[in-house]
Amino acid sequence: MKVKEISRTACVAWSPSSQHPVYIAGATAANQLSANFDSDSTLELLDLSLGDGNLNMRTSGKSAINDRVHKLLWAEFSSSSDSLGLLVGGCDNGVVNLWSPSAVLSNGDSPRLQSLAKHTGAVRTMDVNPFQSNLLVSGGSASEVYITDLNDAEKTMYPGAKQQPTEDVCCVRWNRQVQHILASVCPSGRAVIWDLRKQGPIINVSDHSTQVRLSSMAWHPSVPTQIVTSSEDDRHPILQMWDLRYATSPMKVLHEHQRGVLGVSWCPHDPDLLMSWGKDCRILCWNPNSENASGEVVCELPASSQWTFDVQWCPRNPALVSVSSFDNQLKVYSVLGGSAEQTTDDFLGTQTTAMDGLKYAPKWLRPPVGARFSSGGQLVSFGCSATVPRVVKISQVVTEPEVLKRANELESALSDKTLKDFCAGKLQNAADDKERSMWQFLQGNFEAETRRHYLHLLGFTAESLEEQIKQVSTASSSVEHAETEQQQQQQGVADEDLPNFSSLQVSQPVEVASGRCSPVVSGRVSPIQVPEDDSVDGVISKALLLGNFEAAVKLCIRNNRMTDAMVLAVAGGADLLACTQQYYLKRQTSHLSKLMTAVVMRDLNGLVLRGKLSNWPQLLAALITYAPADQFASLCERLGRRLEEEEDGVFRDEACLCYICSGSLERLVQYWINQPSSSSNALALQDLVEKIIVLREALGNSSVSLPAAVTEKIKAYADLLISQGAHQTAAYYLQRAGVDELPPQLQAPPAAPAQATPAAMQQPHSPMASSQQRYMQPVQPPAQLMQPPPQHTQPPPQHTQPPPQHTQPPPQHTQPPPQHTQTHMQHPQPTMQPVQPPAQHTQPPPQHTQTHMQHPQPTMQPVQPPAQIMQPPPQHTQPPSQHTQHPLPQQPAAVVQPGLQPMQPAQHQAQPPPQTLTRPASERKPDKPWNDPDWARKAESYDPDNYSSMVRTFDEILARCQQVATNALAKRKVDDVSKRLDVLKETLKAAMIPTETLTGLTTIADLAASRNYAAALDKYSVLVSGGNFSQISGYMTGLKTLFQLAQQLRV
Repeated sequence: MKVKEISRTACVAWSPSSQHPVYIAGATAANQLSANFDSDSTLELLDLSLGDGNLNMRTSGKSAINDRVHKLLWAEFSSSSDSLGLLVGGCDNGVVNLWSPSAVLSNGDSPRLQSLAKHTGAVRTMDVNPFQSNLLVSGGSASEVYITDLNDAEKTMYPGAKQQPTEDVCCVRWNRQVQHILASVCPSGRAVIWDLRKQGPIINVSDHSTQVRLSSMAWHPSVPTQIVTSSEDDRHPILQMWDLRYATSPMKVLHEHQRGVLGVSWCPHDPDLLMSWGKDCRILCWNPNSENASGEVVCELPASSQWTFDVQWCPRNPALVSVSSFDNQLKVYSVLGGSAEQTTDDFLGTQTTAMDGLKYAPKWLRPPVGARFSSGGQLVSFGCSATVPRVVKISQVVTEPEVLKRANELESALSDKTLKDFCAGKLQNAADDKERSMWQFLQGNFEAETRRHYLHLLGFTAESLEEQIKQVSTASSSVEHAETEQQQQQQGVADEDLPNFSSLQVSQPVEVASGRCSPVVSGRVSPIQVPEDDSVDGVISKALLLGNFEAAVKLCIRNNRMTDAMVLAVAGGADLLACTQQYYLKRQTSHLSKLMTAVVMRDLNGLVLRGKLSNWPQLLAALITYAPADQFASLCERLGRRLEEEEDGVFRDEACLCYICSGSLERLVQYWINQPSSSSNALALQDLVEKIIVLREALGNSSVSLPAAVTEKIKAYADLLISQGAHQTAAYYLQRAGVDELPPQLQAPPAAPAQATPAAMQQPHSPMASSQQRYMQPVQPPAQLMQPPPQHTQPPPQHTQPPPQHTQPPPQHTQPPPQHTQTHMQHPQPTMQPVQPPAQHTQPPPQHTQTHMQHPQPTMQPVQPPAQIMQPPPQHTQPPSQHTQHPLPQQPAAVVQPGLQPMQPAQHQAQPPPQTLTRPASERKPDKPWNDPDWARKAESYDPDNYSSMVRTFDEILARCQQVATNALAKRKVDDVSKRLDVLKETLKAAMIPTETLTGLTTIADLAASRNYAAALDKYSVLVSGGNFSQISGYMTGLKTLFQLAQQLRV
């Protein structure tokens, strides 16, 4: 990007780095004429004024000088009386002039301080020592290289004897790292390295193979033994990099200019930036340290219409460079790029040239150290060390170590099935009574009798009830003892005659046999006398004798004889008893009678809605004791809402216990959200997720999708784990919670399409497959996925559809296999014996037609319909085709049997029928389907009667579900499960279930018998993912529905 410009043909020098504002000193260049042949010379200071937005540079000071300049320097001379330093100019007449910048800035008439006439010819090059600013080296004609001490300018020093033959010195430069080393360059192609301590040259650098003409050179800013030289020869427009330790040939040659290179300048702030300009009017910025052998151009400044004769880097702002050209232009550019460059030509008009900045960030923009956070809590940092200049480190930043620790503990408990012990540990470490109560109720979900455990936690136990009964009986006996004893004496009832309710049994009716009655009982039993008068007792007796229990009960109620009414209502039937109970309970006004009404009349909903909230333990105990299985969850959740919505908020913590009993994850999450500081506390989120996961696993409804509020909290927890670097743990919890939508950090990039192999075809598809392969291992991987596909060692017998043979996974085919060969996902088990031809089956297994597609079929053989496969295989009319360019492997000598004939290679034309595989009848084994998989064969290793207990377990669970299933949906599920269990029984009776499937079903039955339905569902998932699901889905889906239904009904 062009920053400033001015119409000048001048040699320039930047102000020192300590000077602010930045100035550019310009002196009229020698050997140049203006359009009016003006021969005046001026020295001026130009102000950049980068903030004014104007491209034109403003002249801050100007003075006339006597000589025109070949080279201009601005030295930061400390001994100078001028605070701005010292301007040094090499003139055309061999004079070195010293000017005062302050005098020029004040437009003084005589800024010259001193003139040094030492050289015999033009002084074309000069340089100031970077370590001692009073040392000035200058080069002129006749190999003159002089060193001047500006403190004593009349004194001249020589680096050594003049080089022979003598010639003009085109460039001199001080070493940027070693103060007593300098270099001089002559056009003949020789660069001389001088050592002032030895007062002579120490090495001559030249390329004898090319014989180039040198125009300039520059020292490496940081490596003291490296230089770069430029060639002005149009035949060799190159830059040569030299290492003085190996100066026999250049270490690198940079080719890009089309004509001779006029000069070179190395950026003092970045060794990777080297500027060169040439006769092709191009100004190139190189990276000389790149790995490219011919150099890499990282930037190019806009070309001028004439040659450029000087380019200099700004000491204070390293992004700026000044460009002086013979087209009367002085421009300042920024190598960082920016807006376009507009140029005007007499023939082409105004042109716009875009300038691109550097390809790479320069050194001054690269910080020495830095750090940046990445996803997953990873910190990427870099810095400098004593041995390595740039060290990049990737470290994991963990801000929540307690969360990671507890997450790993929960993950271990889930994997090891020890959630009950996990709850016990949380119970011991509970901080307060509220937390302790919650974990007690969560632990109760893993007890054999969950509801009884809930009652125990609420303080209602049989032992405490008996103790309270004894205390009440003891307190009341002293008051009623006298009255009771008197009544017993009047009635003639002794203490030993009182009934013992603990051992009392209901007497059975007396049976009358053979027309004979039992003898009359003598003793204290009074005879039965039926009232006959018109009193109340008489009327009631008549109603009883007529069998009119309703009239008898009404008379008893009218006469306030409720006890007699209740006894008669029991004998009158259920409807009469219910009406009598309802009448009695309506007339009662005590608190106990209201509880009795709710219990007897099954009005638990009214008890929840009208019960006093301070009695929430009693209300919850009533629900636990009397609520049906299909209403228990809704009633507990309703009670929890009442407690949570109470105005004073006194019972909000108790509402959480009700939500745990109901298994309402959504209400539990909503309760947590309403807690103060719940959204900003990571440990609080960990507590919530622990409760959600434990409650979900306890209820065993892992197959039911979670509510949206619960899913959001699980995702937030996963994001928290990802921010701590626990990607595998986060994916594990998302999988356990059934969240299908993964965060971007866990989503694997799409894999490149690859040709399917048998090993890859065996892997079951799952929405979590990509994240598990990248971040985690499956909890219980199927056994079949851990083994490579079996390798076939024997050729298959001849058949109407023989598969091709191979001893390794199938290689590439020159022709694509038929599509039907991709439907089978399993290989038949290998055998070490020669395979016999298939036997003739009149009724083969129905799945036989699907398992014959495990390898690509021969292309010369048409696919037979299923009916033909059931018939005995006919003789081949054509030999089976083989894999192209893959001959059949030779059979091992140990398995070759007599009578076997080798199979011929495939041909693409009709051939005579090959010899069939035969074997002596004495060595043959009983024929059986050779290509049927395990699930399609008659299993000979088990008896169906041995698995009757497994079927009995499933039937018992179904019966329990059928008893408590009240709604229509549950009943339909029960009917569907019953039908699928019938399919299981028939398949088991036919002995057509694979052995490993039977083993898995036995394990599932054992888990279901202990009511561990969650573990049974996990085992079910492993079983269906490892086998051929299409063949076992007829009964396996019914088992899944059965376990889910049993979880919901809690049977």
